[in-house]
Amino acid sequence: HHRDITISLWAKPTILDLDYERYARVFDFGQDNDNYFYLTMLQNSNQARCAMNLDGGERNVTAGGEIGYGAKWLYVVLTIADGLNDAGETTTMGKLYINGQYSGKSQLRRPADIPKTLGYIGRPIAAPDTPYPYFDGLIDEMKIYNYAKTAYEIAQEYMDVVTSVPFICNMDGYDLADRDYDGNCRVDVDDLAMIAERWLQNYFIYPN
Repeated sequence: HHRDITISLWAKPTILDLDYERYARVFDFGQDNDNYFYLTMLQNSNQARCAMNLDGGERNVTAGGEIGYGAKWLYVVLTIADGLNDAGETTTMGKLYINGQYSGKSQLRRPADIPKTLGYIGRPIAAPDTPYPYFDGLIDEMKIYNYAKTAYEIAQEYMDVVTSVPFICNMDGYDLADRDYDGNCRVDVDDLAMIAERWLQNYFIYPN
């Protein structure tokens, strides 16, 4: 019952198939179909989703990342804390990280506001006649903290385990994406060469 939280876990889906496993729950906390707090690795292809519903009013955050298909371990982290939305207003923001990489944010609800008489790992709290399947795979080291971890902490946790990763770009605060043509988290000589190549290009339409 805290305002700010972090939920982290390792998940290894057997296979992520939209035909059979869409909205399969990694966890689902709540009370009924109108009051829930869940995480799924498959809303759409290569897209995870966390949703929080209070008395029928849902808010959610989605995240793309290195999800893909097939059996592989994924490090998934959700943080919820008061923060600024795109309009500069203070609100409860949820952020999703996939394999240490910030992947998406949106307005959520405070976890303490959701009635949580039920708490399931790998299955939905919804009524038995709903189409939501059980999670098919492995879930390990699920941890819940009473504060929101930083992007640095989350990236470091992933790289401590997956030591082959040389760095993770902090996309939450990255403001150079429109100039980083090769996507290597910096504007370097290769990017400048591409800018120079486009320097004199234009989209003028001349009169006949």
